[in-house]
Formats: sequence, structure tokens, C-alpha cells
Amino acid sequence: MTSNESNSDLQPKQLSIEELRELLSRVKNKEDNGKKLREGQSILFDTPGDHIEQADKLIKDGIRKYKSGNVQGAYADFEQSLKVCTTADGYYNRGVVALDFENFSRAISDFTAAIIFDPEYANAYNNRAISIMGALLGENNTVHPSEVKDIVKFAKNDFQRAVNLGNSQAGSHLNRVKRNFNV
Repeated sequence: MTSNESNSDLQPKQLSIEELRELLSRVKNKEDNGKKLREGQSILFDTPGDHIEQADKLIKDGIRKYKSGNVQGAYADFEQSLKVCTTADGYYNRGVVALDFENFSRAISDFTAAIIFDPEYANAYNNRAISIMGALLGENNTVHPSEVKDIVKFAKNDFQRAVNLGNSQAGSHLNRVKRNFNV
């Protein structure tokens, strides 16, 4: 990855309400298509074991770098892992870095990809909802809650799904959304 690529992915990116609605519409379509693929075949991808092992090593290296504060190095490892073998964990971890940098569009897309690969990925649902709310409440978006009820419901449903799948943090987020947005 070139430094320009990593820099653009790690820059904050605010979304307008309409851009967020359009992105969530694409997310829903991708999830529906992923579900159809999973229902239609028992194995989504046939990837050689050594590619999976190499991708897992890159992800583990990226997580170590992330925890030590080398966020750009972590992002590069997650990006490289996805080139070696596309996995839910690769997308999820790249999404975490994008969320940290408030690049909500990238974060939402990556968490969605993780969910498509693993529909039981509780943390991906939770973080996608956090990303949606972050984009919604971004500094450029000052709207009345009634104008964005559809977006809030999308995030609420993700928080609920995360709770149902066992994510303990999602419950407090879910309660806050219900209380503050009356959905």
C-alpha cells in the first residue's frame, strides 16, 4: 500500500445525511446478497490453508501494532491480510482503525463485509452501529431526530443484534439510542 492510499483511508470523512442513507441502502443490498450466497452454497470460498494462516499472522501482527500505538502499521497489516485472504477478521480490524480515524464510510463498509463473511460477528454489528451513529452525529450534521429515524433504527437494529449475539457493550449503546431518539 502506498502512503497516499493509507493516508486517505485514515483521514476523517464526514458524511451528509443523504450520503449516509445511500451507504446504508448499499449495505442492506450487500447483506441480502451475502445471505443468498450463503444459502445457495455450503462453502463460500475455497482458500488454501497457507493463505489463511498467512492472513491470520498478518492480523495478529496488526493487532499487536495497533495496541502498541502503531496504527498506520496495523492498518497496513490488515490491508495486506485482505489481499492474501479475505476474512471477517481482516475486514473487522481494518474497520476498527477506520472508526478510530472517524472515516465512517470505510468503517461501515468494512464492518458490513465482516458481517457478510460471518453473520454472527457481534462486535462487527456493534461497531457498525457506532460508526453509523458517529456519522449521523458528526459535526456537519445538525438535524432533528425525527428527520433521521430511519438511520437511527438501522443502528438500533445493529445494537440489538449485537446484544442478541452476546456483545455486552452493545446494551448500553442500545439503551442510549432508545432513550435519546425515542425509537
